[in-house]
Amino acid sequence: MKLRGIASGLMNGSGKSDRSTKRDEIISEPPVISQSPTPAKETPTDNTWQGRPASLTDLFVGREEELKAIAKGFRKDRAVLITGTSGMGKSRLAAEFSHRSGAPGFWTTAGATLDETLAALAPALFIRTEDRTDAELARDVRRLLEAFPGTTMWVIDNLNDSDQAGSILAASGQVRPLITLGDGSLNQLPESFTEIRLDSLTPQASMKLMGGVTTPTGSRAGDPVLQELASYVAGTPVALELIRGLLSDGNTPSELISELKKTSVVVSEGPFAESTEGHEDNDAPLGHMRSVAAVALGRLPAPVRRQLAPLAYTGDAPLSRGLVTSLAAIEGDELLDMFRACSRRSLLTWYGDSVRFHPVVTAAIPSVVTTTKASGGVGKSLRRAVSKTKGSEQSALETSLRRARSRISRSNRDPESDLRNDIAHFERILAWARTHPELNDIRIEFVGELAVAYHSFGRAERAVSLTEESLEAREVALGADHPSTIAARNNLASAYQAAGRIEEAISVHEKTLSEAEKSLGPDHPTTLASRQNLATAHRAAGRITEAVPLYEQAVASREKLLGPEHPDTLAGRNMLASAYQATGQVHKALPLYEKTLQLRERILGRDHPDTVTTRGNLATAYQTSGRLGDAFELYEDALEARKRLYGDEDRRTLLVQNNLATAFHSDGRLGQAMEMYETTLEARRKTLGDEHVGTLTSKNNLASAHRATGNIRDALMMYEQNIEDRTRILGPEHPKTLTSMNNAAAARSEVGNVEEAIPAFEEVLVVAERVLGKSHPITQTCTANLAAAYRSMGRTQDALELEGATSSALDH
Repeated sequence: MKLRGIASGLMNGSGKSDRSTKRDEIISEPPVISQSPTPAKETPTDNTWQGRPASLTDLFVGREEELKAIAKGFRKDRAVLITGTSGMGKSRLAAEFSHRSGAPGFWTTAGATLDETLAALAPALFIRTEDRTDAELARDVRRLLEAFPGTTMWVIDNLNDSDQAGSILAASGQVRPLITLGDGSLNQLPESFTEIRLDSLTPQASMKLMGGVTTPTGSRAGDPVLQELASYVAGTPVALELIRGLLSDGNTPSELISELKKTSVVVSEGPFAESTEGHEDNDAPLGHMRSVAAVALGRLPAPVRRQLAPLAYTGDAPLSRGLVTSLAAIEGDELLDMFRACSRRSLLTWYGDSVRFHPVVTAAIPSVVTTTKASGGVGKSLRRAVSKTKGSEQSALETSLRRARSRISRSNRDPESDLRNDIAHFERILAWARTHPELNDIRIEFVGELAVAYHSFGRAERAVSLTEESLEAREVALGADHPSTIAARNNLASAYQAAGRIEEAISVHEKTLSEAEKSLGPDHPTTLASRQNLATAHRAAGRITEAVPLYEQAVASREKLLGPEHPDTLAGRNMLASAYQATGQVHKALPLYEKTLQLRERILGRDHPDTVTTRGNLATAYQTSGRLGDAFELYEDALEARKRLYGDEDRRTLLVQNNLATAFHSDGRLGQAMEMYETTLEARRKTLGDEHVGTLTSKNNLASAHRATGNIRDALMMYEQNIEDRTRILGPEHPKTLTSMNNAAAARSEVGNVEEAIPAFEEVLVVAERVLGKSHPITQTCTANLAAAYRSMGRTQDALELEGATSSALDH
């Protein structure tokens, strides 16, 4: 008797949740994601240097030797790292070198992790980012970077973790990284890097920088008052540029140094309040830099200062035009006028369509936001403003917090938006908000929205920590049974599940469902969401028999509350049908799929993604029931639709392609099955990675095809590796792990190692009966295989008893 294997990986209709994680279903197939095109070997040019600061041309002075050192560093090493303290002009130097080199390349801001840093490059490589995790984008970026020649440069600005530098180089192919290190210390210079250390400008270079303009009195670089100004800021380039802007704006050097010496600026650094007395502390260049920034800000018109106030709490990274529009509540010409007013005074740097304020500028904004005069008398005005700063800060911070929350909330409802570039600013706003307990209510809402944003692009652990914070605060403020608390608890369970902490997710889902049923009733939308999410978590853990009754309850409630044709009802039916099929109840799954497909085609349209999902799921049910002709027709239709919607290598397209290959396999067309398995596996390795569950499914199915063609030994090696991988990633009792264990035991038996196969079959059968039940297809396959093994060893009575027990279970 031939032992049966299980070709796992059929489309099951389950998947990731709606971005808000508050809806009452977990969508089986998320919205459209276009395929990321693979570039030809030549470098694409449309997006090169997108977001790079403009060249200062003749105004870039004082760093000529460093420009030569970078060029020399690239002749010696693959990468260059620019280091130095705040205000030394690291980003400015990197931008100027990239302009003068004439090399093609890219400019991005570093992320907190390697995946985040790589993901930031995705838009420049024409990779769609919406609804994709950092890890997925990083894989695509790594692959595409291999196509670029060694003449390509990649500037990674403001890296705060120097340990990441070596990994960036390893992931860059032949591309040459030029990295600016933030204020973090350099632990050890990575191999193949040259370090360029920036210090304060020499007195001569400082004078040259400020002397690039003619002051109203006609004085230039030799003016001793200019020398005093340069000494006042210790030759720090960012402050010297601000001084140059002030001198260009009608100030004489004497007036300016006098005003700075009279200026007292209160700077609030979140939890660390610092008072800097510019004229008393000659050993505090940072305080002096802030004084210069405050005077420059004080020259702005009062309306512009008020517009800037909410931006004081953002981070040290470029601000997108969309984020500035949201925080400052201005757009169009008014927004551009604000940018131009700040740019004329060197208060910001243009980064393509974004702008960046240096931290010394944002730190000084709260001290001048209450200033009433547009010019003149800034020192006295600032001193009057000190007493008002705390109240103004709270008001401006609350405005910033509320507007940032609105931006995140809108994005979380829009599957086409992506907030990756805004995250550093949101985190900074949150850090400020934590120092103002009176803003706790709005902060709690902000934290919850921010957690959802993190969840949407795969930063699961950060989503967990923020959602835990949100839940704890809501429990204290509102009570355990308040609807907002229940929603937060549901979001926490979803975050746990996304982070792979499935048992914690199930525990929280169970508590959420209990609270929702008790306080809101069994048919409340939040209760329905909790019930369905618990079912999906059970299914993700491989406990499908526990999921089925929960899905049944959810569908019944939706039909009663929403009607039988509501899209949410249809989604619930699709998931219930998938659960029936997973438990071997194909006779229940088929009519549900058929009715759902009919309604989705009429209500949503034939090519709607949800309709295509149901079409593919119905094909798997037809295949399971032996109706291969019907299955082939639906599979081919679904595959063409997904290629049209998502591209050839999207994970959803590959899911249908895998299932079509299993149909070829079932039909005995092993050549076609083998070719399609290999194509699917190659694409999944490239786009999903070696350890993704879809990739492991393809490996299992390719092993099964090798076994069917008689290549048993290769199949056995592949099965054994798959067992190890699935046990580590999914757990030892997951159905897919049991599938691999069964298939490996069957392969051993077929090469004559029946004595080794029998204990393996017995182990799988014990677990399958306990976890899945005796009527589950995996349990039935294991039972049949063990019975066959018993017979081959002459244990006919054991085989008969096993087959009798199976018959009883099926009759039941």
